[in-house]
Amino acid sequence: MRLWVDRKAKSRIEIDAMQKTAAADQAENGLPVTADKNWIVVKSEDIQSYQRSATTTFASVLACSSSPRA
Repeated sequence: MRLWVDRKAKSRIEIDAMQKTAAADQAENGLPVTADKNWIVVKSEDIQSYQRSATTTFASVLACSSSPRA
């Protein structure tokens, strides 16, 4: 598994080109072609959004667990 955090469109274009070049090099050398496989691509905004959501959920759980029970 490989993780790419996509911050800029230009960077994504560059990594795509590197993946294609590396995959071609692997094929040329008789190696299994894996350079362009098993990538997870996320946007930094998605990570930040998830963090805010998780923080809100965690705060809600804490509030519920600390409230007195009848």
